[in-house]
Amino acid sequence: GLRIKILQSYVVDFEKLFVIFPGIDIKRFNNRPNSLDKKINLEKNSILTVSRLVPNKGIDRLIEALALLKKKNQFHLYIVGGGKNDEKSVEEKMYEEKILSLIKQHGLEKHITIIGHVSDDELASYYRKADILAYPSRYEPFGIVPVEAMACGTAVIVSNVCGSKELIIDGVNGCIVDPHDRQELSQKIEKLLVDPKLREKIAENAAMTIDGHYAWDIVANAFIKVYRGLL
Repeated sequence: GLRIKILQSYVVDFEKLFVIFPGIDIKRFNNRPNSLDKKINLEKNSILTVSRLVPNKGIDRLIEALALLKKKNQFHLYIVGGGKNDEKSVEEKMYEEKILSLIKQHGLEKHITIIGHVSDDELASYYRKADILAYPSRYEPFGIVPVEAMACGTAVIVSNVCGSKELIIDGVNGCIVDPHDRQELSQKIEKLLVDPKLREKIAENAAMTIDGHYAWDIVANAFIKVYRGLL
């Protein structure tokens, strides 16, 4: 998929075009619980989204999708990430106001918590403790967050414009949705919430997908092989 997009925009030799996904720190992002996990207590049917508070991340679409579940399912969304309060851009501050307004508009104050900035070690624990990671971005060339979550054994839902969807077989090791279709996003979330066995199987497959394939040393070796082949 990514190779085709590049070929549509640039004149290159297809045989010399290689796509290598970024690596992750598997010593930190893995499905092995640690002592920090015990300090993070999430409510039942926890949904996590991790991003800066900017429009292209699609958090407003996620909130609107969850509003469709309000009267049907128990859930709690945790919004993690972004800069510290004194580091937020004007765009982030404006979008946060929009998010807070949407939460109030749909009466979701008791269903959503904005956590904000956390350390990488804490982030790994949030991934492991969450039932679902939702990542409905409007635009995302790759998206390292879903890969980190998959490595931690989390069932992920990503948008069909996210580059890391290339690693996912829909319904097997993750779920892929149209970020503009709130109904579809809502249905995918509900399906994972009400079926723990399916959710656990997808999460297990996700961890297996990443384990041993996307560690930084493996990715670095892939780059070295490509460069040697071009010499």
